[in-house]
Amino acid sequence: MSASFRSTLFRVAGPPGAATVTDGELVRRFQNESDQDSFAELVRRHGPMVFGVCRRMLPCREEAEDAFQATFLVLAVKPDAVRPPERVGAWLHGVAYRAALKARRTAARRTEAERVAIELRQPPQPPDPDLLPILDEALLALPEKYRLPVVECHLAGRSRKEAAARLGCSEGTLSGRLARALELLAARLTRRGVVLPAVALAGVLTRPLAAAVPANLTASTLSVANLIQEGILPATGLAATLTRGVLNAMWWKKLTALSTLGLAVGMLVASFAFLDAKRATADPPLPNPSRLIERPLLVAAPVPKFAPKWDVKHTLVGERPVVEIVALKETVLFADDRGNISWWKLGNKEAEVLVNGSKSWGHPRPKGAWHSVAHLIYTEGVLSYVVDENVACRYDLLARIPVVLFGAGQLDAYLGFSDNGKTWIEVGGEKKSVVRLRTNIWVDRDAQSEEMRFDAAVTHVVFVPEATSLAAITDDGKIHIINRKELKIVRSIEVKNLRAKAIRFSPDGESLAVVGENGFARLYDATTGRLAAELKGLKGTIFDVAFSPDGKTIATAGEDHTVRLWDAKTGEPLAVLKDHKDSVRVVRFGQDGTTLVTGSDDKTLKVWELKK
Repeated sequence: MSASFRSTLFRVAGPPGAATVTDGELVRRFQNESDQDSFAELVRRHGPMVFGVCRRMLPCREEAEDAFQATFLVLAVKPDAVRPPERVGAWLHGVAYRAALKARRTAARRTEAERVAIELRQPPQPPDPDLLPILDEALLALPEKYRLPVVECHLAGRSRKEAAARLGCSEGTLSGRLARALELLAARLTRRGVVLPAVALAGVLTRPLAAAVPANLTASTLSVANLIQEGILPATGLAATLTRGVLNAMWWKKLTALSTLGLAVGMLVASFAFLDAKRATADPPLPNPSRLIERPLLVAAPVPKFAPKWDVKHTLVGERPVVEIVALKETVLFADDRGNISWWKLGNKEAEVLVNGSKSWGHPRPKGAWHSVAHLIYTEGVLSYVVDENVACRYDLLARIPVVLFGAGQLDAYLGFSDNGKTWIEVGGEKKSVVRLRTNIWVDRDAQSEEMRFDAAVTHVVFVPEATSLAAITDDGKIHIINRKELKIVRSIEVKNLRAKAIRFSPDGESLAVVGENGFARLYDATTGRLAAELKGLKGTIFDVAFSPDGKTIATAGEDHTVRLWDAKTGEPLAVLKDHKDSVRVVRFGQDGTTLVTGSDDKTLKVWELKK
């Protein structure tokens, strides 16, 4: 059984033996091991009850779905708040009620502010629908030993035998607590102006109060919960707002309780001080309760409610890690870490090797040694590439032979090509601070070249597609934007501790993406040099970045085995693609922007397709 199929099965049917695993064990697994399958099982078990609460409180289905999602996001952020973990059902009921209440208040304020017609958002008028939200509120005020039986039997729809087993009591005890709970609920409702005997209240509770959870809502909730485990927490949208509100309310309640306790202890100490001044002066001061609380930190890139769906369409398993890619319409050209360049026609199980990395390229090599290949550029049927950082080659795909060899000249190493393959970039000189741009090298090896000098070693150079600008990175932590015509630095951006791995211009040349170590990924305005957005939530080294052909989407490839998609304008995360088993080294968009090609240290090449 494949890993992807197994993961899908878990989310539909739950993990193996899920029926025998207690709620408490599922909560503990998720809290201690970040087990997403346990979290999915909790959503499956308690989702209908939670959605029922949200639907009773909120007539607008979209708002109910946001409240539902916020409830389980609170669980994802604060699983340790469920105490004891076996009581997660009742805990979720309380969180769902508070989230729905906040959503209802938000909707009321928005309705008034926007002067929406009353009939477009009518609160429930019939007696029974009006009663149910009040009933949820009254239920929250009951002692736990009475509230739990009502949640299990009436809201979750379990039999008394099942509920008694889950709560660890006999059926007789459970029946007695249910009867007492109905009496207490009836008394509370009477104080709210709703006269309903316990017998009639039992009739109301016997109706189905759970609600079927839409499949897309479950999938969206699990997706966002998974991102939370990776350090990404939504920052915008109603679901995110509700999540923050409930978390902050939990924090404030805990802080208030500690503050009250501290005040009470302080008064007690003061009393003893009044009776015995010497003893009072010997007592140490009480700690500040605010220092004992760690407030939830909700700073991360926003996540849309429904992210675009990308699926793996083709996979090629090779012999070596993939380090460079050219994505064509029905073909992928790629290089591995031993210098082999291959041609893969999509749909085929194997790729054809075009260039053997063990062959000599006009300069001495130890026997059995392999070359390294980087920076593949495809233009007009010819593949341009570099061998060992000092030999440039062209490969005619029609003739299937290398046609030109060209050394790096007087400088030390290559830094790449322009996108049309006509300009070669060298770096060298003292401290590798000299960059030479050599044009038409395939026609005339002595063609005119241009030089730029920097104050530090140059590590990366990239052209804007129209070749009107350049960007260079130096090892002193600076990003330089350069006028291509005058070869003059227009502006420099200083970035502390910058260790870049890749740099790319957007197709229109207006944005610049830079990625590197320690989760570094930023977008800059290429015109002003200002920071446009920071791609948050990334961990480890980010090896590569790419813009979609329309410039609206960015893809990053990283050490965490994932490919992530971002909005190129706002930096908001759009999707996380998981299928590789090792670091993803390279990512490229297909020509139409609906496909994505990725290469990894797990020796696979994958083609992803956007589902419409």
